[in-house]
Amino acid sequence: MCVALLAFAYAAAPKSCQWGYEAYFWTGVICLITLFALPFTFRASQSILGCIGLGIGYASFGCGVWLVGIFAANVRIICALF
Repeated sequence: MCVALLAFAYAAAPKSCQWGYEAYFWTGVICLITLFALPFTFRASQSILGCIGLGIGYASFGCGVWLVGIFAANVRIICALF
């Protein structure tokens, strides 16, 4: 999922002022929510605190990939000042 998010950053970067930035933002939000929910879905831990910890860890890694995608693909954040 993180590899797909990073690849989408490169696909959305050329059109970041038209639709790319907004699409990359919402794709990242959905990816983070999904990464947080994975340990609960697959019962990765016996305790709820273990699932929460794993979910936070996965979401943190996804957030790092999301930020790397913004800067590595050169997604324009500010398109027009006026």
